[in-house]
Amino acid sequence: MSFILLLFHALIFLITLARNEMAAQVHDGCWGAKALLVAGGYIGSWWIPTSFFDSFYLPAAKYLSAVFLLYQVLLMLAAAYKVNERLVTNVENDRTKCSAAILIVITACVFAGDAAWLITSFSNFTCAKAIVWQCITLVTILAMFVIQFVRAREDASILTNGLAALYCLYLQWSALSADPDASCNHNLHRRSNATLQICLGMLVTMFALFMMSGTAPTGDDPAEVAKEEVVVEEALPPGTKVGDAPEGAEKRAALIQTHEHADEDSGDEMEKKHFVFAVSNQTIFFQLSMMLSAMYYAMLCTNW
Repeated sequence: MSFILLLFHALIFLITLARNEMAAQVHDGCWGAKALLVAGGYIGSWWIPTSFFDSFYLPAAKYLSAVFLLYQVLLMLAAAYKVNERLVTNVENDRTKCSAAILIVITACVFAGDAAWLITSFSNFTCAKAIVWQCITLVTILAMFVIQFVRAREDASILTNGLAALYCLYLQWSALSADPDASCNHNLHRRSNATLQICLGMLVTMFALFMMSGTAPTGDDPAEVAKEEVVVEEALPPGTKVGDAPEGAEKRAALIQTHEHADEDSGDEMEKKHFVFAVSNQTIFFQLSMMLSAMYYAMLCTNW
């Protein structure tokens, strides 16, 4: 299935390179045809010789998946900063102590998870090379807190570092649990450990893909948004700007302008404007990332 998904996203990637209306239509629609294409390809892959996967695809996917793993690290860091930003914004806008209490509880839970995972890791993996890697991870985590306290980033906090540390400990556990040396990895032949690795890996990857999809273009060109704000302002009371008027007044003004200009656009143009986004660099990069993630899923399920 991983190979078929790779071919599917490679096809969509090549189509989006055209950067025309047809490419946008294919990227944003044709879901029935896409489902049939993937299902048909998966059934057809049953006749591909196993030697192709053993001698070519899996070795190639192993090295290319490392690229996606590096990108996943950046996505998880971005997620940590977004979570911190949202919680801090809630605290600043909340006159009660509720949001502050939520921030403190979440931070305490994250640090408790970090400590528990660190202690459990040192107690489960006791061979020399495992101790060395765990010490390197610990030093890296401490370095993140040192960098945070010297204000390398203004939006950094102990929560972002705690979340990043949690992800570092997950990567460490995943690597040590996949060690083929039975004398160093006591979890090697446990089915529950392999199942947990696959499930956690898929959950983390799906979250990373969700974060990646959030960076895709929404079709809101800043220049067009500015024009729409001017149009809406024309329907508001004199001297009132967008953002200053009550929410209901803005909605009514936008609705008035929509009805006034409805006859200027045909039905096809309105549909294209609201449902088909132009192909952008982000769209093309998204498909390229999905190709790498398809290979990474193969590594998760086969334990690299």
